[in-house]
Amino acid sequence: YYIKQLTNLNLACSGYRHLIIFDLIERKEIRRYSTFKRGIHLIDQIINGTLLTASYDSTIRSWNLNENNFSQSIDFHNYTYSDEDNVTHFEPYPVYMKVLDNSHLGAISLSDNSIRVINFSNFSVKAEINYLSNISDCLEYLKENDILLSVSRDRSIRAWNLNNMELIKQIKIDNIFTEPNKGSQ
Repeated sequence: YYIKQLTNLNLACSGYRHLIIFDLIERKEIRRYSTFKRGIHLIDQIINGTLLTASYDSTIRSWNLNENNFSQSIDFHNYTYSDEDNVTHFEPYPVYMKVLDNSHLGAISLSDNSIRVINFSNFSVKAEINYLSNISDCLEYLKENDILLSVSRDRSIRAWNLNNMELIKQIKIDNIFTEPNKGSQ
């Protein structure tokens, strides 16, 4: 489940297989989209009333809120498997999504430890980083230097040059995480 305020008037939230747009003034549902095989867990907005969703069915979809319809999608899954409860899982699935400076570019970290830079105007992969040691849970864009920062579960921060997708710097942050009151002894 995920929630995102779109404007002062609208709010988007996801149920298990639904994307719902609410009018905050009228306090009512405006639209409901139900085309998902698995739950939506990321929502972001790019320019011109376009909403992006990422779901556990390994897809990123764009929705034109002005025209009230589904626009484009990109599918990342390479394989599927079923668990002991016969639930189908899609791999890799999006873990984190960041729109870069209200443009048509975005960065997506996937469960296979990769990061993809996506051009949302034509839904194509612009660049790919595949040699990460762990999943990136957070992405941030530094516009003035055209740098993408990734924070991984291996407790490292990496800076990537978006022009050539080369690693600029990696910093390990192991000693930042300490137990409470441990430093005062």
